[in-house]
Amino acid sequence: MTGAAAGLVSGRYRLGPLLGSGGSASVFAAVDTRTGDALALKILHPELSRSPRLREAFFREAREAGRVRHPNVVAVLDVGVHDDETDPLAWIALELAPGQTLAEYVERTGPLPVPDALTLALAVLRGLAAVHGAGLIHRDVSPANIMIAPEADGFLPIGAVRLLDFGLADVTDRAATGSDLLRSEPEPAEDRPDRQLGVLGSVNYMSPEQAAGGSVDERGDLYQLGGVLYFALTGSPPFPRDTVDAVRRAHALTPPPVPSVVRPGIRRGVDRIVVRALLKDRADRFASADEMRRAILALEPSATAEAAATGQSGDDHTRRFGRPLDSSPAPETERTAVLPRRPTPRPAPTRSGPADLLPPPAVRRTGAGRAAGWLALVLVAGVIAAGWVAAAADGARTSVAVSSTPSATETTSAAPTATPPPQTPAPAEAERTSVRVPELTTMPLGEARAALEAAGLRVGLLSTQDSVRTGDTVLTLNPAPGTWLAEGDPVDLLVASGSNSVPATVGLAQADAVAALQNAGFTAVVVVRAEAAAPTGTVLASQPMDATVLRLGTTVTLTVAAAVVTPTSSPPPQTPAPTATPAGTATPAP
Repeated sequence: MTGAAAGLVSGRYRLGPLLGSGGSASVFAAVDTRTGDALALKILHPELSRSPRLREAFFREAREAGRVRHPNVVAVLDVGVHDDETDPLAWIALELAPGQTLAEYVERTGPLPVPDALTLALAVLRGLAAVHGAGLIHRDVSPANIMIAPEADGFLPIGAVRLLDFGLADVTDRAATGSDLLRSEPEPAEDRPDRQLGVLGSVNYMSPEQAAGGSVDERGDLYQLGGVLYFALTGSPPFPRDTVDAVRRAHALTPPPVPSVVRPGIRRGVDRIVVRALLKDRADRFASADEMRRAILALEPSATAEAAATGQSGDDHTRRFGRPLDSSPAPETERTAVLPRRPTPRPAPTRSGPADLLPPPAVRRTGAGRAAGWLALVLVAGVIAAGWVAAAADGARTSVAVSSTPSATETTSAAPTATPPPQTPAPAEAERTSVRVPELTTMPLGEARAALEAAGLRVGLLSTQDSVRTGDTVLTLNPAPGTWLAEGDPVDLLVASGSNSVPATVGLAQADAVAALQNAGFTAVVVVRAEAAAPTGTVLASQPMDATVLRLGTTVTLTVAAAVVTPTSSPPPQTPAPTATPAGTATPAP
């Protein structure tokens, strides 16, 4: 076996733990021994790898996925065939996405908090917009094909969501059917008009048209995402049934389920988004990933059923990125497992306890509550407890306990006074925060601005920096994501300028120089010049020169050394000597 002594696949990849296995391939954690990079190696099962036809179908997935480059889509790095001297093994090297699948996470922890579920949907929609922009339809958007990597406290950044598995991806308006999981081309002897083709996909999430074997376009992907969002909110697929046929019939006939029926407190706007995505007629769904994303970003904070269920009034209701939007948390021990059949109401999960996820209680009191507290302070000086009681009675949230006992340093006065409290806040007041900074890295500036406004914040100082990222893409932000701020506070953004510096390429091999230019965001054109003093294939010059700042996509010309061709010496052509013409023939006299 090639590389067997070192235990390497194709002499390069060292396998690690098994990450997952399906009907056609297994996925391993691996290390590229040439670069030291961690990655995922997807290996076609041996019995399938023996067939050149199935190997080609397997590699089609890599070609399709390779057309998409986006932070929310797992990238394809390389493909190849490992020769083990008996059976070849086809493999695809993929970017290693941290975390676990959404299916695994929800099975272990229960449904996501509402803000995280919406963040998940936004991230997948960003990835799908790139997929659709490349002319592809994914056709297998499901909890098993979405990786998430929440932070230690459970906060889910938008950049921690990845869409994977392009095994069913194809151009638009084609049916997701095939005679095998790889959708391989049939052998000539098998290519008969009556050949049976089955519908491929995840039955719990396929659109009605996909389940019926019809053509699928981008609205089919949005239907699947609607089902994924329902699963993230409730812990159940949209149509749990006993058999595959029953699930297919439900996709075709049963009205879309409403998340708040299963999980009371979800606001009506979220219900409407899920239901619209799951409508039977694709003409009634969102027309594009961008339209669905805008609908999520446009959700307005108001005193909805969710606010009532959590004891919140409108002025304290933060948008999707703020933890308080989530319905009242339940203890970790009260989570229920995912049910195989009918969904049941499930409490929203907590991950580190309310104190870690919600702002300090003093900030979360409503305006009415604070007014009542001040009134009580004015009327009954020193009776601090009365102020807190009045605040609670006038609408303050009661999910956080507040001490009603004055501190040892507090004194009371016998007469009421209208003197306001000191302007210098107590330590607890100075640290008050109410809104958590969302993850904005890799977002377009317009989307980042909308996300900040959605969270109750605003854009502060806006700076630019040259980068390989598309212009106006957010590179960093300050304060960092996850920081608690007061509502209305600014967040400084550093965004990509849309330009970058030409990298140094002189002296590099042609392939390395081209890769360096492409990685910097430029297009490379190679011209060859005979040069005896430089190794063949070495870059002699670049135009424009290195360190020049250019707009992304600009063409850079590389001059590459070629071997000098020495002409071969050959003798001059031989010119034949002319034949002498005889002067005449003497005729003897008679």
